[in-house]
Amino acid sequence: MRVEKSKYSTVKALQSIGFDIIAAGDSYNDLGMIEIAQNGFLFKSTEQIKKDYPQFPAFEEFDEFLAAIKEALKN
Repeated sequence: MRVEKSKYSTVKALQSIGFDIIAAGDSYNDLGMIEIAQNGFLFKSTEQIKKDYPQFPAFEEFDEFLAAIKEALKN
């Protein structure tokens, strides 16, 4: 069974009980969750999504992505 905006809803629920969220995705269906997370990233996304959503840091290489996550954890 599919739940509409399931990723967004999950992030909101976790935030409501005190969690800070780091979210990452590669597709349009991930954008809602990335937008509301305390730290949101695009990973191996399409050029069009990166162009349409330049506000989200985008990574192609895992090492760079991991470094961004580690930096987010410091804050």
